[in-house]
Amino acid sequence: MRRWPRWCATALGGTSRGETPTRTGPADAAAGGVTMTHVLLVDHSQTGTVGGALTGLIHLIRGLDPERYRSTLVLYEEKNLGAMLDGARCRVVVLDAAAIHRPMPGRGLGRSRTGRHAQARRTLGALRRLFRQKIPRARMLLPVLRREQPDVIHAGNSLLQNIDVALAARWAGIPCVVHEKGLLHYTAVERLCTRSVAACICMTEAIRRNLAREGMHIPRTVVVHDGIDVEGFRPAEPAAAVRAALGVGDCDPVIGITANVNPWKGQDVVVRAVAELVADFPRLGCLVVGGLVRGAEDYLEGIQAFVASRGLERHVRLVGPRLDIADVVGALDVLVHASIRPEPFGRVLIEGMALGKPIVATVGGGVPEIVVDQETGLLVPAGDVDALVAALRRLLGDAALRARFGAAGERRVRSHFSLASYVPAVEAVYAAVLADGARPGAVPTLA
Repeated sequence: MRRWPRWCATALGGTSRGETPTRTGPADAAAGGVTMTHVLLVDHSQTGTVGGALTGLIHLIRGLDPERYRSTLVLYEEKNLGAMLDGARCRVVVLDAAAIHRPMPGRGLGRSRTGRHAQARRTLGALRRLFRQKIPRARMLLPVLRREQPDVIHAGNSLLQNIDVALAARWAGIPCVVHEKGLLHYTAVERLCTRSVAACICMTEAIRRNLAREGMHIPRTVVVHDGIDVEGFRPAEPAAAVRAALGVGDCDPVIGITANVNPWKGQDVVVRAVAELVADFPRLGCLVVGGLVRGAEDYLEGIQAFVASRGLERHVRLVGPRLDIADVVGALDVLVHASIRPEPFGRVLIEGMALGKPIVATVGGGVPEIVVDQETGLLVPAGDVDALVAALRRLLGDAALRARFGAAGERRVRSHFSLASYVPAVEAVYAAVLADGARPGAVPTLA
């Protein structure tokens, strides 16, 4: 058995002295003797916004069989969820993770470095995050796990971000399922810290391939595409009323991008494309919808300055975060996805397709698994303003093509990305992990 230095023991050891792990099998019984499984889900995000990862978790919570599951949602900061959890069998616990240490940036594929010295720097950075951030947060989470005593933990962001959750789950003796939602690089430190994870759900095949390249060999690694309640995701207001309320009532056609305002989401690329398109489409409107991520204030100010400098105020509306996304997307003629880094999944894509909207999206990551080029939309190179302009010009000038792409997209969502297939697939992962009697135990013996 491989042995590790003593200084690793704090990070990777088992339960604390004199304590026993919590149970790992479902113990609650609902009326009629049906076994009730308690799932504790963790959302790690601290951006000040509600993103696609948390939205997907909430859809899962709402879709879990209420006769067999109850859930607890742990947030690392207060979130404005509005009515998103109304009627769900779920209690919410909010932790102040920022009081321990501010989030450190992850490492997306766009920041790849090579060479021995770069690898050493990444490893040292991983160790610093482990001891300054991950272990303290694991200790913060541990009392919650012991109080709630869930049967299984579902960490909802990524293996990299949820090292603290994996450690706390190991210490508590509870199986942990991680929902990998990123295309990231991992060091040996991070591979070691996540070896106790019982299962990994990948949002796309692109994510699964990336984990394999990175040497992240997690038991029960499966691909489960996120799903959407197609019938439930419908506009409540007419498109004309929504357009008027958002300041584009006199515009036609109207395009939009729905994503938190963040440099890698490419809102600036879309606005630059609008500047090129207004000559051909003088009544063009563009809605930029999404909350401002902490630290992106300068980016937003740059977009606002560009809009003002080009006289685009009547064409471009920065409307901020919205909870009525179905209404907003329903008011669009074309939905734009413009991420300049490979997108792991892109929940906005299935939202647009569910409403029969043609898509223009940047190729990369998991996007081609969702949008079929020339069938449900058009794929363009990331960050390429000219290519985005050409794709939008083609769609905006051809109503029949928009209708054809939109109808094909809705059919594709119904057949490949429905909540009816997504939730049972996740429930099957829970069942398999619990059937294994999976206690975290894959971490090597410590010195």
